Amino acid sequence: MRIVEGYQPVKELLSRQVSRQGFGGDDKERVVRDIIAAVRERGDNVLIEFTEKFDGVKLTSLEVDKKEIKRAAREVDAELLTALKLASERISDFHKVQKDALVRDSTR
Repeated sequence: MRIVEGYQPVKELLSRQVSRQGFGGDDKERVVRDIIAAVRERGDNVLIEFTEKFDGVKLTSLEVDKKEIKRAAREVDAELLTALKLASERISDFHKVQKDALVRDSTR
């Protein structure tokens, strides 16, 4: 695994990745629209195909086995695990608020 820190190095890495995969310039929006359409039409199977195509990783499932999650949690640095748990809580809280707002708006 390669760890990249800082905004500029990440931006440069992503830019190189996008260029290498042929998604530069004005094609980005079209590519995103095509991906969204494919996912709507074919679901999880196309996500597995895109993961192999774009990331070079062959998946058999999009779900991570609970045993694998527990194993990884035991092996990861305690500080990183704490940060991941906090991020997970914040993301969940954000989406709960977002969902509640959508429910309120739809009853107008």
